[in-house]
Amino acid sequence: MKQKDYNVLVNHNMLVYWLIISVVLVISYFIEVIKGLRTIPYVIIFSLFTIIPLVITFLVNKMYGGYNEKVKYVFAVGYLIFYTFTLITTQSDLSFVYIIPMISILLVYCDKKLISGVFSYATIINIFIIIARLNSSMPIIYTRTLDEVITFYEIQIACLVLSGIFLYKTTNLLIIRQQKFDELTNDINKDALTSLNNVRFLEANINKIFNIKHKKSLHIAFVDIDDFKHFNTLYGHKFGDEVLITLGKIIKNSISKFKDTYGIRVGGDEFVIISRSISYEEFCSLLEEIRNKVETTKLEYENKRVGICISIGAASRDIDSGDTFLKIYNLADNRNNEAKKKGKNTIVYKD
Repeated sequence: MKQKDYNVLVNHNMLVYWLIISVVLVISYFIEVIKGLRTIPYVIIFSLFTIIPLVITFLVNKMYGGYNEKVKYVFAVGYLIFYTFTLITTQSDLSFVYIIPMISILLVYCDKKLISGVFSYATIINIFIIIARLNSSMPIIYTRTLDEVITFYEIQIACLVLSGIFLYKTTNLLIIRQQKFDELTNDINKDALTSLNNVRFLEANINKIFNIKHKKSLHIAFVDIDDFKHFNTLYGHKFGDEVLITLGKIIKNSISKFKDTYGIRVGGDEFVIISRSISYEEFCSLLEEIRNKVETTKLEYENKRVGICISIGAASRDIDSGDTFLKIYNLADNRNNEAKKKGKNTIVYKD
């Protein structure tokens, strides 16, 4: 799953969980109204403190397209407003545990600073409220002695502090695991020799590349090293690898200045370049730049300077035309064959 899609999923679930918490608490408070433990005005005020931050977070998430990770900060602030109001007005000593549902969803963002900030605030506001209650002239709990009340509060603060420490450490472990996973995914999708993307990357991202929402065209170039077998036969496979590495570097450096432009080694001495962010004229200029750089590059072999060259076939189609990715890809491949027939070291970009 892509990071953008993951953020959409997390933000959506965050809002759903917050809504569930709000509904459960509002219903439970209305039940307490029936029992005579709370008043209707209190429940209305509580509902506003719960719903307004939730609605604001929903609107901000909607405004940012549902995938912006910064929404987590709006969520944290909004939830802490609700949490603070609940702590101040509640009649239960156990209301401090309402911080746990929030952390359970914040944890998936793997943000240590956010976790630390939320738990630091939760601990401070709990300490403040405990001190206020102990200094109050009105008895809070009639069934326990003062020592028992203090002991309970000590346990309450200890639970918050320990939970904060352990969740911080857990977040750190999740970050390390995610980094290792990203490295593994990156290795799987990269060609070990040239460091370009490989066929696995193309297969995994073909829908993303082909289904274009804002651009109406897709450009594909098929690149082939001329007489590559000759290099392997005459100079050896180690020199052949140097040729591949050199071409990979040239492609990578040339396309790096363009967004949504990919260099892929599809096998042997065959490479594919795909772009969806520039015009076809710019794409062909890019290909000419690559061809020229390859032509002027000389490799050292036993005190000799060996030149290399490439043939390129390019194709472009409007996505709305109904052409499939494979059709455009094959057209570029066919034009690559035409380039070889025309004497190699050339580009064929139209019929």
